[in-house]
Formats: sequence, structure tokens, C-alpha cells
Amino acid sequence: MFKASVNSASSDVTLGSILPDLDRLAVQSGLIVRQSRKFSAQGFLLTLLKAVSTGHASFGQMAAHLGQSETRSLSRQALHQRMNPPVIVFLQSVLQRVMDPGAGTTAADGTLPFPRILLEDSTQFRMHPKNHPSFRAVANNSGATAGAKVDVVKDLISGQLLMQREVEAHVQDRTLGPSLLPMVEPGDLVLRDMGYFDVAAFVEIEAKQAFWLSRLHGQASVALEDGSALENRLASTKADALELKVTLTRQAHPTRLIAVRASPEVAARRRQAKKDKRKRNGTRPSKQALAREDWNILVTNIPMEKCSADELVRLYRQRWDIEIHFRAWKQSLHMHQALHRITNRIHLHSLILAAMIFSAMAVRINGLIVKRRLRTQTSVEKLFGWLSMRLRMLQTLSAKLSFDPRQFHCCKRKRKSLKQQGHRFRPLN
Repeated sequence: MFKASVNSASSDVTLGSILPDLDRLAVQSGLIVRQSRKFSAQGFLLTLLKAVSTGHASFGQMAAHLGQSETRSLSRQALHQRMNPPVIVFLQSVLQRVMDPGAGTTAADGTLPFPRILLEDSTQFRMHPKNHPSFRAVANNSGATAGAKVDVVKDLISGQLLMQREVEAHVQDRTLGPSLLPMVEPGDLVLRDMGYFDVAAFVEIEAKQAFWLSRLHGQASVALEDGSALENRLASTKADALELKVTLTRQAHPTRLIAVRASPEVAARRRQAKKDKRKRNGTRPSKQALAREDWNILVTNIPMEKCSADELVRLYRQRWDIEIHFRAWKQSLHMHQALHRITNRIHLHSLILAAMIFSAMAVRINGLIVKRRLRTQTSVEKLFGWLSMRLRMLQTLSAKLSFDPRQFHCCKRKRKSLKQQGHRFRPLN
């Protein structure tokens, strides 16, 4: 139970108020058939959370963690035998309930023109290459690789995680994109990155009376109202910003386009990166693709009277919120160490699900803090790091975690950086 108040410096949270009835889920999933002093649902989940927090995820190390929570210790061989399909069913049930809609979140305050801003993105976890048969990733010049991808859907207004699912790392983002569509409601705004660019999905979002905003994919064809190519207009203009009505791809889908000129340094870096990528693949980038690197190009169905071009650019920058979430998630855990081992699929899958449960727990705690301290901006990195550190010290998930909300405040930099002060540095080469 969260006991914070706006005027209180010290607060506490009980993980039992966030987690579901673990014993009941363990029996329903078949994880526990009969009670034992060596193994419990709570102790097992805490063991997995400690494994991803510390990176100590071998069966011997996990058995040692489990022994700290149970009356009697369990051997690593016995723990290995318990790694069977009911483990995955149990962890997926826990994850689903921790992400309970509306729990620990804030509602829209009506100041934005959209009730929800839905963002889908993914992040990858690499594994030992010999796990390739179980978790196949995209092969490279060194041979087969292994990894898993976690696809996340988040509402940027409430901070709520609407979906977390794990897939093999070779699955493309565009293939994952349709999973968001059933969640879309009238009036929602869907932010898309280039990896999720799909005109058919845009059409379906519009059919639901919702809105979408996306970066323009480099290979997507665009035509102006007079039938001329977009690249010709971009090359001939001297303006730093353009707003046009265009049609996308062969489907000729009518769309609003906003183009903002990038700095020469950014444009040069983008072109070089595209050339290097194509060179590794044995091809060359098209002139059309290189011409677009001078611009930041957004496409949307949001009408001008609802959002101006400047407002759309600021809205799209909110995508950085999910990148901060992923960075805090990976920095607070030791997933590379935990997953970089040759083991069976269920062992690796359980570690990934434990990391996803950790992420959902941190989001719930952050929602509780925001509810109690509406004027406080919480640092996601600090919160994730605090939760990871506290989990390592716990012996039971029913313990209260005390903290000072001021420890999670975002620090605003008052002094100028060395670069802002005009200091120059020699390149390190």
C-alpha cells in the first residue's frame, strides 16, 4: 500500500499491492502441484528478479538466491527440473496482471487534443550465439546470432504500459505493428517510427476515427498534388520548413507532410551512415534516399486546425520517452550477463519475462509517485536503478520498500556544459 503524501519526505511501497496473488496463479498454471518448504511462487519470482538484477542467472546461483527466501534450500538440479512450460504460463499471468489497465496511472487532464498518445517500439536483448536454434536473430558475417526482442506499447499521457510481448529478434518491426491496431480507440494519436511505417495500418487507424503521426520511410514514394516528386520540391526550396499535401506510395493515400530542414552536420552524418550501411550490403543508396537526409520529414492525417506544424514536431519528439524507458531498463539490469549463457529455451524465456515484470513494476511505482506528487517530475533512470538495488536485498516480496521521493527528482542542469562554454577538443584519432 502506498503511503506517500505531498508533504511527506519519506514514503513506502509494498510490492504485494502491485503483484497479484502469486500462490493462486502458481496453482492455476501448474507451477506448484503441492506445497513445499523448498519452493514457493513468491520465492521463485524473487529469485528470477534477482537473477536479472545481478546477472547471476545460472541454476547454481538461482538456487542460492532461492535458498535465502525458503525454509529449506533447493539443489540446482531440482531447480533445473522445475524449468518446464508451467513456468512460462505462470510468469505470463503475473506480467498480465501487473500491467492491469488503470492501476497506478494518471488520467488525461484535457489540455491535450488527444485522450491517449500510443507509442509502439521495441528493444533487443542479445544472447550467446549457440542459443540460435531457440532464439534466432538476424545472421551477420560472423555466422548465426541469437537474441530476443521485446515489443512495447505505451500511452505517453498516462504512462501506462498497454502491452509487452517477447518475440525472436529476427522479426521485423513492421510485422509487429498490426498488434497495436486493436487497441486504438476514437480520438487516439498513434506515433510511428520508420520501422513501423505501413500505409495499410494508417488506413485502418483512420477508419477507427483516430490519428497517426509518423516519420516518412526512406523507400516510400511520395507525390505532390501536381504529380511532381517530393525530392524536386525539397531541392528547389530555400525555406527551412515546408507543409504540403501529398499522396503516399502506389496506394496514393492523401496525407499531410511536414518537412523541417536538418543541420548540415546532421544531414552529412545521415548520408554517410546510409552509404556505409548500403556498402556492407553490397548496394548503393538511391539519389532519392540521399536527398531526403537533408530534412526531417513527418506525415500525418491530423488536420491543420487541430495541430500546427510546430505542435506536430513537438509531439513527435515525445517518442524519446520510450527510449529513456528502454535505457533505464537496460542500465538497471544485467541482462547481457544473465542471458549470455548456453542453456535451454525455458530458462532464457523465464529471464526475459522476469525483466518485463520488473519493467511493469517500476512503471506502476512511478504511477503511484506521480499520483501523490503531481508537481514532481520523476527520473525514470533513478527509479529503475533504485528498484533493482532494493530487489537484490529482499528476502520476500511482501516486504515494504521505503524511499524518499526526492531521490527520484529530475536534476536540471544549471551550469553550461564545456561545449556550450566554447571549449574545443581535438578528435580522438
